Amino acid sequence: MKNLLKLKVTNLLIPLLLISCQKEISTHEFSRPKSPKKINLSLDKNTKRIVIATTNNFNSAVSGVTDSTLAQSPMALGGADFLPTYLNILRKEYKNEVLLLDAGYLVNKKKNPVANKKTLKLFEMLGYDAVLLTENELLNLKESYGTTVPFVNSNIIELKKLEVTDHFGSRPFIIKEVNGVKVGIVGITSYKPELKGESEIAGLLFDDPVARLITMKRILKEKTDIIIALVHMETHCSSQESKNLKECPDNKEAFRKLIKRFPPNLVDIIIGGDSNYAAGFIEGIPVLQNYGHGKFLGQLDIYYDLNKKEIIKEHTKIHKPTKLCSRFFMVSQDCHIEADDVTKIKRVKDSRYQTDTAKFLGKTITPDLDIVKYLNATELKTN
Repeated sequence: MKNLLKLKVTNLLIPLLLISCQKEISTHEFSRPKSPKKINLSLDKNTKRIVIATTNNFNSAVSGVTDSTLAQSPMALGGADFLPTYLNILRKEYKNEVLLLDAGYLVNKKKNPVANKKTLKLFEMLGYDAVLLTENELLNLKESYGTTVPFVNSNIIELKKLEVTDHFGSRPFIIKEVNGVKVGIVGITSYKPELKGESEIAGLLFDDPVARLITMKRILKEKTDIIIALVHMETHCSSQESKNLKECPDNKEAFRKLIKRFPPNLVDIIIGGDSNYAAGFIEGIPVLQNYGHGKFLGQLDIYYDLNKKEIIKEHTKIHKPTKLCSRFFMVSQDCHIEADDVTKIKRVKDSRYQTDTAKFLGKTITPDLDIVKYLNATELKTN
């Protein structure tokens, strides 16, 4: 009887021992399933929060992307199915504090014109506050498409008029009032045109980015409380097929060189438009950029003191990008897995590839089928 009892105890302990010996795996990678901690700002009516939500390098990924890192468990990501859902949750959580921006390259020259037109329509429906106009949009979109996307660009000059271009209704700056704070949004691209083969941008001058930002600062100084610059840096990473490019030292160095040319207090925030991860403070300025391709949503929270008329820098929070998952792997509560992460792959495999409902800020993720149906049903002229 005593031996039988020992055997039962041993049988119970062995699984527990095996579990305890398993290597830890990364969990909640690029996911935020829990409700955010509430911050009480009512005690100080002069402190205003602004939640800046960002996308970049969307690349006409209106149909979303399938991550097949695990062939046995392919995962649908982003696009018109899931980006609207994540944005709706963010807006319901933070209400009038949200500012939605995109740092350009929203279309892809390799995609058919219908995909590019659907992307424009999706951006209109999602209610972006400003979208950077770059050489990519000028080269791959047609005026005949017609769009109400709020494009902004401050350094592409039409030589005939000696004015900032108004292609696709673009403006040199956009001013939005967010939670009582006046936000000026400007945009620059560092593109260097080819000598030939780019007739769509003939007659356009890509002016010095810093010189144009200084001009915008003079114009906006008395009109706004803070200035956000949407910036696309032309680097070697820009020309690569960079869906799986994790980091780009060249891109960060390009930001650093650009910012070092800034006079003091030129801009308050930079949103980058290349398709690699760059987030943090560069020369004291918060910079936010995610991997793009319609798979991620960036978030930057700032707090503004209405009395002192300045950002409370110590409270600035740069969130890791949120991956726009359709579902989560059960064992890790995320949908992100690297091809060389053998430990995590094994744990997912051992769980028989079980998945769970994806969540964002405590809310369940479901596809926005209404938007998908509308985009698929709408006749989109492309000539």
